[in-house]
Amino acid sequence: MRVQILAVIVIILLLVACGCSRDSSDHDAAAEVRKIEQAADNPQPEETAGAPRPYEPSAPAGIRKVITIDWYADGSPDEICYKYYYKTGDQMRDERDYGVDGTIDEVCTYFYDEDTGLLARFEADKGNDGTLDFTSDYYWTGEERIDRIESDIDADGVVDAVEYYVYSDMLDTVERIEVDFLGYGYDTDIAQDVFYGPDGSLERIEYVTYPGGALQIVVRYFYDDSGMLIEEEWDYTSEPGIQERRYLPGIRGQIYF
Repeated sequence: MRVQILAVIVIILLLVACGCSRDSSDHDAAAEVRKIEQAADNPQPEETAGAPRPYEPSAPAGIRKVITIDWYADGSPDEICYKYYYKTGDQMRDERDYGVDGTIDEVCTYFYDEDTGLLARFEADKGNDGTLDFTSDYYWTGEERIDRIESDIDADGVVDAVEYYVYSDMLDTVERIEVDFLGYGYDTDIAQDVFYGPDGSLERIEYVTYPGGALQIVVRYFYDDSGMLIEEEWDYTSEPGIQERRYLPGIRGQIYF
C-alpha cells in the first residue's frame, strides 16, 4: 500500500508525539542495532478482539526491518523501531524501543480486510501493557484508494479525528491530507501538502495549519543511488535547524507512498 502508513504518522507524531521519552544514548548503540538486524526472529501476528482479523497470506510472516531514529540530530540514536512484515510486503507490527535500552515500550498492530487484503485498522498499545491506547479505521474508494481514516485518539470508542485524502490527476498520487479534529480540544486542524521529485519519488511533506496555511514542519526524504529511501530530516519551524533524523535502511514503497 503506497499510502497506508503515512496517515498513522500524522496522528501519532502531531497529536501524541509518539509517547517518546527521547532519552539520549551512547553512540555505540548503532553497533547494537546492526547486531539486532542480523538476529533470527520470526514472531507471529496477534489477534485483537473486536477488530478485523489480520490478513493471512499463504507465506509465513516475520520479515523485519530496523529503523534508527536520532531525535536530536546529534549522531546518537534515541529510538529503535522494529517493523515486521508479511512476506507479501504488508506491514504486520511495529515494536518501538524508546531510549534504546532493549525494552519494547510501544506495540502497533495492523489489520487487513479478509476479502480485499486492504488495510482496515491500526491499533497502538503505547505502554506495551496490553491496554489499547489509540485506533484508526481505514475507508477505501472503489479504486482502492484511501478515502478517509477515522481515529480514536484516546481509545474511548469515540472518533476524535478524520483524515481526508486529496489526489492529483495521477490515480495513486496524494497531493494533500486534511485532518479534522472533532472537538478533541485542539485549536487548529492540520494538513499535509505532498511534493514529489522529477522521478516521482517523495521529496518532502509540509505540515501546515488548516485552514490558514502556516507552516509547522517540513520533512525531507533522501535516497541512495538505487532509489531506496534511507533517511528523513524533520525541520520544525519553531526551532532552527534540523531537529530530528530517521535512518531507514533499504526501504522502498513500504512506509511512505
